[in-house]
Amino acid sequence: MEKTSGLEKHYRVHEVAQMTGLSVATIRKRCLARELGYRKARRAVLIPQSEVEKLLGTFNPAAPLGEST
Repeated sequence: MEKTSGLEKHYRVHEVAQMTGLSVATIRKRCLARELGYRKARRAVLIPQSEVEKLLGTFNPAAPLGEST
């Protein structure tokens, strides 16, 4: 589920995990280690689109199985 706050989009942890190919646990660990900016809205952890873009810029997900590189 995509959330908006002001003009910037925010994504839930599982959405960022799907976009990057990382596990939910890895995204949560990066948030807790302050490697990935986030904010909390009640119990939900919301990650701004700018942080997702930074993560995608530093992380190159592996090609899905069945695809040649």
